[in-house]
Amino acid sequence: VIGIMNEAGLWATKPYKKDRAGGFALINQMLWNAANREGPGLYIDKRCRYLIETLPEAPRSELRPEDIDHRYRADHAIDALSYLLRELHDGQVTNGKTIGAW
Repeated sequence: VIGIMNEAGLWATKPYKKDRAGGFALINQMLWNAANREGPGLYIDKRCRYLIETLPEAPRSELRPEDIDHRYRADHAIDALSYLLRELHDGQVTNGKTIGAW
C-alpha cells in the first residue's frame, strides 16, 4: 500500500506501532497543551466526528493505565491520529504554539 501511494505521488511511510502508549500520551499532552495554551497543541475540527466520538470513550488498560485497553475495537481514528502526530512531532523543533497538518 505504501509503495502504491508513493507511486501516485503521495508521501507515505510505515507507521511506528511499537509504542502505542507513547502515541496516546502524545495525544493527551497535546490536547492539554491546547487547553492550557502551552507548547504545541492539538485542535480537532468538528468534521472529525468519528475521532470526537471515540477518543473520550476510549477505556484505559487495567494493566497499563497510560494506554488504551487492547480490547477496545473503535480505536482506528485514535491510532491514525497517533501515527500522524508521531510523524509530525518526532525530531521536529518548533517555536510556535501549534503543530498542524493541512
